[in-house]
Amino acid sequence: MDERKCKRPNLFCYATEERSQDAMVCWLLSWADRKYKAVDPALHACAARFVEALLGKHGKAAIGVDTVEVRQQDCKIDVLARLNGQHILLIEDKTGASDGDAKDKLRRYYDCVCDGKTGFGQVARNDIYPIYVKTGNHPRTERQKVEKAVDPSPRGYKVFDRRDFLDAIEGYRGANAILVDYRDHLQCWENDTESYRNWHDSDARRSWRPWEGFYRYLEDALGGDAEWRYVPNPKGGFLCFSWGRSKLRLPGGDAKVYLQLEVVPSAKDGKHDLCFKIRVEDGKVPLDSAREWREEICKVGNESVLPRKLRPGRTMTVAGWKNEWLSFDENGKIDLDRTVENLRKAESVLREAVKTFT
Repeated sequence: MDERKCKRPNLFCYATEERSQDAMVCWLLSWADRKYKAVDPALHACAARFVEALLGKHGKAAIGVDTVEVRQQDCKIDVLARLNGQHILLIEDKTGASDGDAKDKLRRYYDCVCDGKTGFGQVARNDIYPIYVKTGNHPRTERQKVEKAVDPSPRGYKVFDRRDFLDAIEGYRGANAILVDYRDHLQCWENDTESYRNWHDSDARRSWRPWEGFYRYLEDALGGDAEWRYVPNPKGGFLCFSWGRSKLRLPGGDAKVYLQLEVVPSAKDGKHDLCFKIRVEDGKVPLDSAREWREEICKVGNESVLPRKLRPGRTMTVAGWKNEWLSFDENGKIDLDRTVENLRKAESVLREAVKTFT
């Protein structure tokens, strides 16, 4: 959250670590206990809505919360909460970066609860409600991996994202500064992410979050195997969006070919390239095969595609889209439909070129 966009200092401009959000979740869950209703009715009601929203992810009807017991980092689980002495909320809490080991950890945490290794002792599987809280922007593939982490019978993990959190707490009309700050923090994050819808050619594409929002839009618009992620490298990394994967049969073995957007937001020298890629699972892409693929891409793409210098590796960029693929209307505002059309044109070039190798 950018403090410059706030009307006043916000606690969560500084409390940015995931442990801070863990504490926020524990704190809010605790307020759902009925014994705090008279202490702060508005905060208690908001906390109760939060609990209902978490259970609602599993289709569980409101249970009428009387007691809430909260444990933090029990068996290294971010948050565990027992409702009415029976129902267990098992919560893995994330803000930004994805966790490559998430699937194994989620399964391990679930097993710890099932096997009675936490402070709540033995728990019936049917009383466990696993939740993956993720307030940061994340690709659809992360959600899919989370929901497949454990056997969904009787229930697996459900993702509770920033929009879900906002829906649960935005109706709060009390004056608790902590909750108001957290709600403003999430709303600012949401507004920044969705600001790509108001991009103008003169000032667009300067920060990461709007690009993440734009990539989330493209996931739905392009569908299929579309996915995005941050790619680190010694120069600072970039945000990539890839789609349109096809198998290419080469003399030395099969390769994957696909399209990729590579973006480095910047006010001055940012890049937003549309690339034609080739990748092999082991070793390096044979240069002869890469040259042949590049030649075919450039032939099919004609004046729309420019060849790239081949740099040996497992993944290679063979060509790039020549013209600006982002489209803006006569007023300089982003035209999302035409932008998607441009990306579909590049996809058509890829598909046509692949036919030569089948």
